[in-house]
Amino acid sequence: MSADNKSNILQTKSKDGGSEFRVECIQNSERITDNPDTKDGFNNEAVLKIFGESKVFTKESDAWREAFKIEDEMGGSEYGAVRLDFSHLPFPEKVLV
Repeated sequence: MSADNKSNILQTKSKDGGSEFRVECIQNSERITDNPDTKDGFNNEAVLKIFGESKVFTKESDAWREAFKIEDEMGGSEYGAVRLDFSHLPFPEKVLV
């Protein structure tokens, strides 16, 4: 894998007001925040594409455990595992077309 790949933990607001976490190994995580139409750049489309099928963790420690497992499987990365904190936003809903 490229050194640009890293484990990303996406933290969003859960339906009960707490947090939920999704973990994926991705490249170019800035795609998640490249929406010029929102204050924080949160890109619903990119988030759904990248994290839409991810397992949902309710404990941050479990998400970190998964992220470190991914890091180990790919032999590490330049940046290590990172948390993307969007705890003030709910995970985007899938739109049926």
